[in-house]
Amino acid sequence: MQRRFYTNELQHFLCLVDAELSKSCTLVLIGGAAVSLGYCPDHAIAEIELWSSSDSVIWTAAERASEKIPRPIRLRQALVGQPRLSFEDRLWPVRIDGLRFLTLLVPEAHDQVLLSAVRADPSVPLVDLHRNHPLSLGTLLERYNEMKGQVSVPRARFKASFLGVVVKLFGKAKADELENAPEGVSEGVDRATCRLPCSQARPSGSDPVIPIPTPGRR
Repeated sequence: MQRRFYTNELQHFLCLVDAELSKSCTLVLIGGAAVSLGYCPDHAIAEIELWSSSDSVIWTAAERASEKIPRPIRLRQALVGQPRLSFEDRLWPVRIDGLRFLTLLVPEAHDQVLLSAVRADPSVPLVDLHRNHPLSLGTLLERYNEMKGQVSVPRARFKASFLGVVVKLFGKAKADELENAPEGVSEGVDRATCRLPCSQARPSGSDPVIPIPTPGRR
């Protein structure tokens, strides 16, 4: 069975990575690591997945950090050469006490859900994320319409995956309402579905990701 790591272990590892750096480096985390560090601290993951890194030295630092812990945590790049997506303009910071050089960023919650739909990523606990940070159906739809023209997966597959997310988070009736709307999922949803025009729908809170304190370095 694959070893899984909890938030405090991820934080400890990232502090060890930071200690191996001598200059600033920015990491954009996605998937389970982003959810664990930014939204659901009880969620355990098997690896740290990066959307991007500002410097190649991070790989050397991660390798050296792995030598200092009994069970190394794998660092993996999601995609190479992926075009810039609009969610990258809405990244939120995750703060870990003691970091000097590392800047950690995660997608905003709605964007993370849609990235999971695009990638059919089972590592993201959608229901837990929604419970901890209630999502807006209107905002999800708005972001879906924005993202569908930017990703390389077939639109039919992305649509099916998106509707599956809606079923899981908001119920089958809402998903059917979207799919059967005259405009279709591709265009929008009426007021009866999201209660507000999508351009006005907002997450329940606009504060940055709550920093999760880390235990002292071992």
